[in-house]
Amino acid sequence: MSCHTLIIGGGAAGLMAAIAAADRGDRVTLLEKNERLGRKVLISGNGRCNVMNLDPDLVHFHGGNPNFARHALSAFPVEETLRFFHDLGIETRVENRGRVFPASNQAASVVDLLEDRALHAGVRIVTGADVADLRRDGGFRVRAADGRAFEADRVVLTTGGTTAPSLGGSDDGIRMACRFGHRCTPTFPGLAPLETERSALHKLQGVRVTVAAEALVDGRAVKSDVWELLFRFYGLSGPVVLNLSEAVAPLIRERLVAVRINFFPGLHANALDDFLRERWQRHPHRSVGFSFTGVLPDKVPPVLLPLLGVSPDQRAGDVSAKTRRRIAEGLTAWEVRILDIRPFAEAEVMVGGIVTDDVDPRTLESKLVPGLFFAGEMLDVHGDLGGFNFQWAWSSGWVAGGGG
Repeated sequence: MSCHTLIIGGGAAGLMAAIAAADRGDRVTLLEKNERLGRKVLISGNGRCNVMNLDPDLVHFHGGNPNFARHALSAFPVEETLRFFHDLGIETRVENRGRVFPASNQAASVVDLLEDRALHAGVRIVTGADVADLRRDGGFRVRAADGRAFEADRVVLTTGGTTAPSLGGSDDGIRMACRFGHRCTPTFPGLAPLETERSALHKLQGVRVTVAAEALVDGRAVKSDVWELLFRFYGLSGPVVLNLSEAVAPLIRERLVAVRINFFPGLHANALDDFLRERWQRHPHRSVGFSFTGVLPDKVPPVLLPLLGVSPDQRAGDVSAKTRRRIAEGLTAWEVRILDIRPFAEAEVMVGGIVTDDVDPRTLESKLVPGLFFAGEMLDVHGDLGGFNFQWAWSSGWVAGGGG
C-alpha cells in the first residue's frame, strides 16, 4: 500500500531519497528551504562536482562507528552509482585518485538532471519551505516557517550539516532529531584549511607544491597522504591538508597537533642526502637556493633554507656533509604546529552529527522513532576528500528513501 513520504532537505541525499521513495511507489513530497535545490552541490568541486570515487574501501569513511556506513555503501555501491548517473544522462570522466566528475564539468548539470528525474518519478518539490516544527502524532506533522502544514506517514531528514552557512547550512535537522531523543556528537569543520603558528612560512602565501604529509597528535602520526599543499596567509590548505584535517579537527584545541611535511614524496632523509650530494657534485658552482630549481617551486628554498641555518646564496660545492644532512632531514620532515581549523564556512564537510547507535544501519530508520529516517551529512559519518562524501549521500539517501 502506498504511503506518503516527506523528505526534508533538497540536497544530494534528499534528492536521492526522494527518487528512491518514489520508485518504490510512495507518494513523495520534498521540502527545501532555499529557492533552489542542491545549493551545496552547485559549489562542490569548484563548481565541477566530484560526484563519487571509484575506490569503495570503507577506510575512506569515518565517524564514531566506522562500520556503520558499510551496509548503505554495499546496498548502493560504486557500480550502481555509475549506472544511476549514466541513466540520468550524465557522462562521467575519471581523474587522478579515482575521482569521478561529470563530463560537462558543471555541477548544475547534476542538480538539474536529479531534479528532472525526481519530477518524472512523481515527486512533489516544494522550495522556500523552511521547516520550523516536526512532530509525531500517529503520523508526522510538519509546519513550515510561513505557516504551511504537511503530513506524512514517514519522514526522511536530509538537512545536511553546518558547512556553508551562507547557502543554508545549519543544524536544523539535528535539532529536530534531538527533540525526539536522538543524541548528537560535538561537531567540527572537516576537510578544511588549518591555521598555523606565525612563522616565515607565511611568506609562501599562494605557493603550491606536491608533498607527502602526516597529521600528528602528540607526536604520533594519525593520518598521511600525498597530494598538493597550498600555503596561505593563515597557514596551510590544499587537498593534502584538507584530507588530513578531518582526523585532527576535534583534537586541535585539546592536544598537541602538527603537520609533518616531506617536500620530496617517496624520499627519506638518507635518499635526499644522496640526491643532493650527486646534484651538487655535478653543479658545484650553483648557489644552494638555485640548486633546487626544477625540483621545488622557486619561492620555497629562499624561505626554508634560512630556517635551517643555511644561506640560499652559499655555493653548493662549499656545503659540508653535516649541513647537507641537516637540509635533507629538514625538507623530508618539516613540522608545523597547528593552532586551529578554519570555520564551517570554509569546510567541505561536518565532522560529527547524529549518533549512529540509535539508527538502524540496514534501513537508516531511527530506533527511537518508527518512521523517521536519516541520510547524508547530518549523521556521524564523513568521508575523505575526493568524492567520498557524495557517495555517502547517494548511498544513504537511496537506503533511507526505501531503496535498500
